[in-house]
Amino acid sequence: MSSTTPHHVSTFILILIVVLGLVAGYFYYVQVVRDESFEVPISPALQDSSFLKFKDLHFDFALFSSNVFTSLKTIGEYPVQPGLTGKQDPFAPF
Repeated sequence: MSSTTPHHVSTFILILIVVLGLVAGYFYYVQVVRDESFEVPISPALQDSSFLKFKDLHFDFALFSSNVFTSLKTIGEYPVQPGLTGKQDPFAPF
């Protein structure tokens, strides 16, 4: 028959574990947060004048407020109601 005796952990070891955890966390945080920027070379094709004209491209959404667009009507069922299609069990054999 073995007797169970409670193990007493010294407070020094507990404090040492907490301090080591804080130090390791600090070094991990410093490594993760460090801002490293890398210079990415730009391809000569991206500096082409025909490509750069798309930089200031804007779309004219006035089409959606015109009378021609607003006079369009929905023909058919809207919204489409799904019917009973397909197999009940897609993995079943034919």
